[in-house]
Amino acid sequence: MVANEELTRNELAHRCGISLGTVATILEELGHLGVVVETKDSRASVGRKPNIVRVVRNAKKILALDLASRNFAYEFLGVDLREEGHGTHRFEPTRSFEENLRAMLREIRDYLERIGLRDEAIIGVGVSVPGSYRYGIDRIDNSPFPELHSISLKTLIQEYFSQPILIDHDVFLAARAEIQHYPEYEKRNVFYVFLGEGVGGALV
Repeated sequence: MVANEELTRNELAHRCGISLGTVATILEELGHLGVVVETKDSRASVGRKPNIVRVVRNAKKILALDLASRNFAYEFLGVDLREEGHGTHRFEPTRSFEENLRAMLREIRDYLERIGLRDEAIIGVGVSVPGSYRYGIDRIDNSPFPELHSISLKTLIQEYFSQPILIDHDVFLAARAEIQHYPEYEKRNVFYVFLGEGVGGALV
């Protein structure tokens, strides 16, 4: 929907390979969040006019947290995934990992207050972590930062943000972002390798 200015429900169902019922359910949720609007198609000259779906680009924001290194970073993205603001938190070695994380979250809250961005304008929080996240027990495994293993990350972030939170492995998220630049990526299996502070891989 971001790439195409105007689409009908039928067009969305066809392009995404899902049923009209699923499209209706998703659009209802996105409409409730204020991310999309539907209007009648003025181009249709005969018969029942279908609804046209449009993305409200500047209405809502997504908060992205990058915890893949000790120098934490955050970004605010529009629903079209364009960056609208960013910042970093320099890791203070005299503090624990959790104390540094809490300090960054407080910095973000202060930033939101300064620019007058209300909580309702943020529809979700995405978190990139250096390890496998286990949703059932709210824990991270196999991280190069042992301090992360004992932190209930989602629970901690919820103390500062009440929005839905998505946490996943940094390499998997990077792979998902990169493969979208390739034609018909959804029909392919891709093995992604990351070489940085460590070595990681993801099969998408």
